[in-house]
Amino acid sequence: MYTRLKLLQNKQQDVSTVIHLYLAQQMSSDERLQLENSVDHLISTMSLSTSIDRIGARFLLGDNSRVIHDMHPVFFQITADSQLENVKPFANISGESAIDNGQKILFMLGSIFRLDSIRKEGYVTLVKMTICSDDNHDCQTLFQHMRQEIGEENTLLTPGTVLGKSGRLDQAELFYFEMLKALPVDDDRIENCY
Repeated sequence: MYTRLKLLQNKQQDVSTVIHLYLAQQMSSDERLQLENSVDHLISTMSLSTSIDRIGARFLLGDNSRVIHDMHPVFFQITADSQLENVKPFANISGESAIDNGQKILFMLGSIFRLDSIRKEGYVTLVKMTICSDDNHDCQTLFQHMRQEIGEENTLLTPGTVLGKSGRLDQAELFYFEMLKALPVDDDRIENCY
């Protein structure tokens, strides 16, 4: 995925440098509180599929967005600079999909964002984030902490380790099952998946 996104990003370099992207989703109270406590901090994503179309993305929350069964409507505005150096790749994947669902920008696993602000607008929580370079001093500190916390080098299995250590055991298990299907039968990492 990294290679394909990087290739697409390089092809799309003539596109506007700074772009604004949008994402609408439902989040639990705990997830939303965690975001609120992370303003002015860096966050990392598993991967992120966003839209260029603000109105279309906002439409996904509905006209009367309400908190339903502890799920809160959250609307993200993401600012990304395609000319920023040493950033995980992100690219427009609209031409890669068999389903035409608008202009989609996909961010690579492990992309780092600064959480700029969070505010409420009625029932909707508005979150503004900006992509950060991996060279950012705060990022280097974060990576060093993650390496110490995970206790391993960055490998193909690192996402599963991060999910497990963050308490997302069901997601970690799904990740490892998918890895077991993808790895060759004689791969040394199979033992680690189990």
